[in-house]
Amino acid sequence: MIGNVLFRGDAEKTALFLIVLSVFHIWNFTSTHTLSAMFLLRIWQGKAIVAGFILPLLMYLFYQIFMSEKQSMKWAAPLYALSFAAALLSGMGIIMAPVMMGLYGLLDGIYHRNLKRMLCIWIAALPCAVYMIYYTAGI
Repeated sequence: MIGNVLFRGDAEKTALFLIVLSVFHIWNFTSTHTLSAMFLLRIWQGKAIVAGFILPLLMYLFYQIFMSEKQSMKWAAPLYALSFAAALLSGMGIIMAPVMMGLYGLLDGIYHRNLKRMLCIWIAALPCAVYMIYYTAGI
């Protein structure tokens, strides 16, 4: 609203104003905590990243896996990295990522009839399983 008032309704200038304001907010150190600490300290921040970035990226990787050749395993490293990221961000990532990987691995295994691919997808869920055990044990 401030951008609309300052720039008299010019949408392009208002958008640029909002981008600059966001950059200042991120790197201006206006808080006693750094941006990375805020992601760890506020519980909803990690959940927002999981819901807004990790799960859609996981769906994109599933599409890439589905469209890849049977012998190609180029998708394995990004899938494992994404699994670690989901496990480290929040409890929702610990639960949702392995459930999605398990269901997709089953469907991919049935469709492609390739046990190696299915096991590779399921093994990617292991970091989340380890963090789930750690999380529920309260260690």
